[in-house]
Order: sequence, then structure tokens, then C-alpha cells
Amino acid sequence: MHPLGGSLRSFFRYAACQGWCRSDLAPSIELRRLYALEDVPRAPSLEQIGRLLEDTASKDDPVNVRDHAILSLLIYYGLRRGEVERLTLDNLDWAAETIHVTRPKMRRAQSYPMSVPVGEAILHYLRRTRPRSRHRALFLTIQAPFRPLSGSSITAMVRMRLTKQNVQLNRRGAHCLRHACAGQLLDAGFTLKQIADHLGHRSMDTTRIYTKIDLHGLRQANALSHRHHCLPFDTLPRYDQFCPGSGSFRRRRTAKSSTQWLYSFVSKASLRKAGVFLNSAAGDFWERSAQKVRTSVFRAYWR
Repeated sequence: MHPLGGSLRSFFRYAACQGWCRSDLAPSIELRRLYALEDVPRAPSLEQIGRLLEDTASKDDPVNVRDHAILSLLIYYGLRRGEVERLTLDNLDWAAETIHVTRPKMRRAQSYPMSVPVGEAILHYLRRTRPRSRHRALFLTIQAPFRPLSGSSITAMVRMRLTKQNVQLNRRGAHCLRHACAGQLLDAGFTLKQIADHLGHRSMDTTRIYTKIDLHGLRQANALSHRHHCLPFDTLPRYDQFCPGSGSFRRRRTAKSSTQWLYSFVSKASLRKAGVFLNSAAGDFWERSAQKVRTSVFRAYWR
């Protein structure tokens, strides 16, 4: 509804400039407030991913062979659709068994070891399906005129195949397979820093959204918070006992109750257990005062 409301606002604003309607119609359309990182990453389940790969691998026609190679790159490496679109024959190093992916957001290339399933899928596509063409792009259209496959075509292909598998998601595109890759890495015990490097994120804030689907870590944080909440109030540590510094900052923050301060710690405890290497911030409370809080104090307290 939010995109529809924005479109209506733009239309009535233009209509008011043309004199077709009153000028107060556009501001009267209220939109729901959107908050950063409020959404939860939604992805197909592991069983649905397996059926998706089996469906394309079981057929030997050109379309399924090409789509199986594309899906393997999206699922195993979590690539964006634009990164798959920009892959060329020169990005495949068969001697070193590596794939070089151009990361436009990172402004550099990133190398991955070529896994056996992905390598076999690409090799099968190159030998059996890829048409002869002057284009160096890895994935081309099946029918003439042969041209590089666009990112929108990749999204449409993924949406069609997910719909065929009866996957119930609001957004059934190539990016949901990227969320599935991140979720599998998180379940396998990889740290958020390792997942960020694998997905090519420039900032850890982008990877932090996947902590919402870390059910094991969230259960641990919830159990830890309830355990500390049941302790007597006098036994809970005060913030001013562990935070160095003085002056107005210290006087302003010592009024915060011990229970609230402890919840600020616990909300980030699951991230530390997941392997986040914090620099100078621990949770939203610490992010507002990152210049005043030392990481060593936080690590020494929770060691």
C-alpha cells in the first residue's frame, strides 16, 4: 500500500499543478511510517530450495540447463541478480577453480572457490546449451537474436519457478534466494562478519538484519534476559561501575536503571555469541554514545 499511496500523492500533486483538482488533495493522503530495518528477511525453506534445484537438474532442455546454473549461483553464493548478469567467460578461472565476481557496491572484484555443484552446472551449460556468440557474457538468451540475459529476466525466471513450487512469499525474486543463502550460513554457525564478507556487504549494519532470523541466538538472549531480570535489584550491576569517563555524560547516563541498562547489553549478547566483532558500539544504546564507551570494558564484562 505504501508504493500505491506514494503514486497517488505524485499524481494529485501533478494534477494540482495542472489545475485539475484542489491543491490539498495530495497532502491529505497519509502514508504509513516506514522504519529502517523493520522488515524481517523472508526466504524459501531448505526443502523448497532443494526442490527448486532438483526440478531444473532433472531436465536436459536448454532453458532448464541455463536456469539451473543461474539458480546454483544465486543459492550457493548469494549473488545479486546484477552480479550474475555481469558475469563473463573471463570471470571463470578453471585452472585455479575460482569465480571472480565484480562487486559494484564494494568497487572491486571478489574471488570465490568454485564449488563442485556450481562448477558442474556451469560446465554443463557451456558445453550443451550456450549458443555461439560474440558476446562474452556468461548467460545468453536461448533464442536468436542472442544477447546477454538481463537482470529483470533473471528475476522473472526465479519468480516463475518459485510460484511453480508453490512458495508463498510476498517477494518471490532473485533477492529472496540471497536471504536463503544468508540464513543457511547463519544456521551453520558462521559469524556475521563472515556472512558479510561472503555476501559482499560494505557495512555490518546491512548484515545485522539477519539476526532477526537467528532463532537460536534469540532464544539464548531471551533466556539470559529473564535470568538477570529475576535477580534482586541490588545485585544488578550499575552502568557507572563499568563505563569509564566522567562529566556530563556520566551524570546523564547513571540515572538509567540497571535493568534497562542490562537489557541494552542482552539485546546485543546474541550478536556477540554469533561472532560479531564489535568495535565501539554494543546495541542501540551504545551506538548513541560510541565515542565514550570502550570495547574492552564490554568484552571483559561478558568474558
